[in-house]
Amino acid sequence: MDFQEAVQSGFRRWNRTDGRSSRSEYWWWVLFYVVALFGAALVADVLGGIGRGAAEVWLVVLLCGFILLLVPTLTLSVRRLHDTNRSGLWLLLNFVPYIGGLILLVIYCLDGSPGPNHYGERPGGNLPGYRPGGLDAAPFAPTVRVPPEGMASWPTADPAGPVTPLAAGLHLAVLHRVDDWAQVRASNGWVGWVDARRLASLAPPPPQPLPPSPPDASAMA
Repeated sequence: MDFQEAVQSGFRRWNRTDGRSSRSEYWWWVLFYVVALFGAALVADVLGGIGRGAAEVWLVVLLCGFILLLVPTLTLSVRRLHDTNRSGLWLLLNFVPYIGGLILLVIYCLDGSPGPNHYGERPGGNLPGYRPGGLDAAPFAPTVRVPPEGMASWPTADPAGPVTPLAAGLHLAVLHRVDDWAQVRASNGWVGWVDARRLASLAPPPPQPLPPSPPDASAMA
């Protein structure tokens, strides 16, 4: 992912903490964040030489810009943690003095899971040599199936993303739900997002026939 794509993705998914974000997406966004704030601070300094009123107005604009970029930065950080198969709760390390931020910095520099993990497909595709069912894959226990007419799936809970059609009757395991979305997994390790309202329940297993009752000994006598 290049700089422009990372910035567009950051704004498009500004309020989404589901799914994953790659290492390149995260660091391109950090570069944009730093450059934007530095440029705004430089303009505020220039305006300060012109007049105090203009500088104060621009400082207010700078503060609003900081708040505007803060939310997509936090959600992107959560998705970056997801990419390494870690919960967004790891962000709480920011409150650990001295070492918390350093630990997160190291994590942000790590590559993501080589294939699908509990938070979705790997951005950009699986690494060569990845084998489904490895350490990152949860045991497969199907709970639902694709309806008879089939259905669409997405790599994240975003209908603007690329669509993967799912065959009718395919058995899926629901990993977790977000509103009307469900993250599901197939038996081959594939993970994606679908409209949870369209999923069909698995048919209950047919009843087992009762074993034949033993003959009545009194009747035989």
